[in-house]
Amino acid sequence: MTQPEYNFRWFRDGDDNEIPAELLADALRAAQRAFHLAGMIVEQPDRLGERLRARVPADVARKYVLRCKPAIEGSYDVPTVLGFDELVDDPYLTEASALFSAAVDAGSRDGALDGLDDLPVGVIGRAFLLAVADIAPPRGSGWSLEVDGGGASRVLTEAAHRRLEELARKLEDGPVVERGTVTGELRAIDFARRQITILHPSESRELECSYSVADEVVLINQRLSLVHVTGRLIRDASGRIASIDEVDKIEIYDASPIEMGRIETTGGAIRPRQGLRFEPVQDPEAAGQWMTVEYPELDLLVTASTRSTLVDAVRDEIAFLWEQYVMDAATPLSASGRALRDKLRALFEEVADAAR
Repeated sequence: MTQPEYNFRWFRDGDDNEIPAELLADALRAAQRAFHLAGMIVEQPDRLGERLRARVPADVARKYVLRCKPAIEGSYDVPTVLGFDELVDDPYLTEASALFSAAVDAGSRDGALDGLDDLPVGVIGRAFLLAVADIAPPRGSGWSLEVDGGGASRVLTEAAHRRLEELARKLEDGPVVERGTVTGELRAIDFARRQITILHPSESRELECSYSVADEVVLINQRLSLVHVTGRLIRDASGRIASIDEVDKIEIYDASPIEMGRIETTGGAIRPRQGLRFEPVQDPEAAGQWMTVEYPELDLLVTASTRSTLVDAVRDEIAFLWEQYVMDAATPLSASGRALRDKLRALFEEVADAAR
């Protein structure tokens, strides 16, 4: 028996001579957290009821360490090994590795749920899937990540975020709760209590929001600014939002250009022939709670609550247009439809090998 090994390789269509260091660091940090949570799931099921405001137990943190091996020269490959040499025959390490591989597989393609049947409901199971989702390249970055390990090679594109987030939502324990996203001004950070305070612009009231250890990476060097907080919405007797609990994600408001990479379609994948960027803006008519992208050349107008969901919506819309106007050759098109088809063909091309 050998220790579990994984190789992470980033690639991007077109110019990939440089890669942001933050992208690599965030992915490896998320992978480490995913292995910590996998260790808790397979080895300490009696602790799964604890809230994630508590840190990962020290014994789990020491055991499930992801170590980087010497990098492969001339590539964006980062080979890693899980655990230390004395744990080579530890069955829990193998079990945690299998759980991690199953989650990566679920993020790489639709309907891949093998190995996740026993994933526990509740906050720990959700946090594990969200940690694996965070390994995937950020939405709008244009990058893809190949994860080779556990006897298979899988490619995580930006679509992995939505696949795993949808799975995480199915792990709610107890009655269905209201989950949503609030955009507000970050007013205070209490690292001791793991709480932030945001000012809700439309209601002009401060909201307290609990967060997990993983969110501290986002917050620790963050100046006071706009943030998106997604979690369980707690309302007062009048129905107004009073606080946000069980936070799944905290995202810094980001209006930088969205760079479109490959887009999955029912027939495979497409990619821009040249660099294609969209400029998100905050919707002034929605009290700052929505972001919008407009691309008149394709009659594209998309609105969403956060940058990440906005990227998903743009990708969905482009995939829909490609499938309806380019792939569907049986349906006659009007003059305007043919013009839109020509624009789509001019902007995008099919990817011969969608796995690369």
